[in-house]
Amino acid sequence: PSSDGLGKRPPRSLRGKNGKKTGGQAGHQGKTLKQVAHPDIEKIHAIVTCKQCHSDLTGTALQGLIRRQVFDVCDPKIEVIEHQAEVKICKCGCQNTALFPPNVTAPVQYGARAKALSVYLNHQHLIPEQRVSEIFEDVFGLAISPATIASSGEALSTSLQGWHSDLEAQLAAAEVKHLDETGFRVAGKTQWLHVLSNQQATCYRISEKRGEMFNDLRGIVIHDHFKSYFTLVFVLHALCNAHHLR
Repeated sequence: PSSDGLGKRPPRSLRGKNGKKTGGQAGHQGKTLKQVAHPDIEKIHAIVTCKQCHSDLTGTALQGLIRRQVFDVCDPKIEVIEHQAEVKICKCGCQNTALFPPNVTAPVQYGARAKALSVYLNHQHLIPEQRVSEIFEDVFGLAISPATIASSGEALSTSLQGWHSDLEAQLAAAEVKHLDETGFRVAGKTQWLHVLSNQQATCYRISEKRGEMFNDLRGIVIHDHFKSYFTLVFVLHALCNAHHLR
């Protein structure tokens, strides 16, 4: 429970032994490699002599091919795109310069895909900025500083604020939604991570106060009996039995 604080040891797992072996279970839908009809590269391995009599087979008719496919990652390579803006002087004497694309703002800069990959590794896979920087240097030979990676994440966060507000409003108006909160630390200070979710989407919000609820909630809210949830109006309450059993 959140009330235990972050200093206590986590409880032992309540999961008991079920006698099943580790790994995939019977009936589990597995995923295996399958050959594709049109591979990207075809390499023909020719046979030129008979393995028994050593006769020359160069002109012998082909009886068939045995196909084996290897799925691999192509050589990582940074693509450098140079934008060149034309400069022309009109007969009236006015000098005219073509416009660069809106996202090309400096003589040298990182592209959108490079920044997106750095944010993906940093936030989705929780890899620290310094290690993401090392990955780019080791894999792509591209120097990108931890500060640049952090600023790319901040820029993405800013651009998603409108989308996040719309998502929160949709979940607040949903017929049924789940509420929860848990303590964690941001820059060494205890904060609260509030969650609002249903089967389609999840919205997270950080707050200094545990009892600071989402706004404009309607419909049915499912929660863990935390007393602050009962201050909500215009909602019906459903209690989470998983929390009760704990």
